[in-house]
Amino acid sequence: MVKYENKSRKPHLGLLNFEGDTFRAYKIDTSEYVIVDDTHEIIEFTNTKGIIYIMNGGKSLTTSYGRTYTIPNEHENTRPSDEKLKSFLGLASLEPEEDDLEIWERVQYRMDEEGFVYCFERYSHWDKIKDEEFHRLRKEFLRTMEELRNYIDNKVDEGRQKEWYGE
Repeated sequence: MVKYENKSRKPHLGLLNFEGDTFRAYKIDTSEYVIVDDTHEIIEFTNTKGIIYIMNGGKSLTTSYGRTYTIPNEHENTRPSDEKLKSFLGLASLEPEEDDLEIWERVQYRMDEEGFVYCFERYSHWDKIKDEEFHRLRKEFLRTMEELRNYIDNKVDEGRQKEWYGE
């Protein structure tokens, strides 16, 4: 493995700290980072989204000596605050942007794996998505689904009444 030397004093943030940084991210460009472990071995190069993904538990980090950590699973006092993380990353919010590919992939997964009804009626209102056309179509789908459900219920009720009254 290769050691990282911060000769140019790049800004850094401890991503996981147990009486010293187990993992530290150095800012090497506007949105490019290098993550090192406590022996200064380079663990990986990533971007802003990669840091957020790691901090949200989407990916575990393994030290150069083989110890693996999933950062959100560690005690909250070992992680930087959201404010420090936002400041380091230069972000106003840690929330994904409205057209973020990850959000659309999550919607697609829910539709494909769990069905439209669960995806749009029960799972989420998808408030993080700011796309007006998406919400117009989602609401129209829910309205039409309810209309169809009521129509079928009425047909069943009419059929049962005909059976009961011998029509």
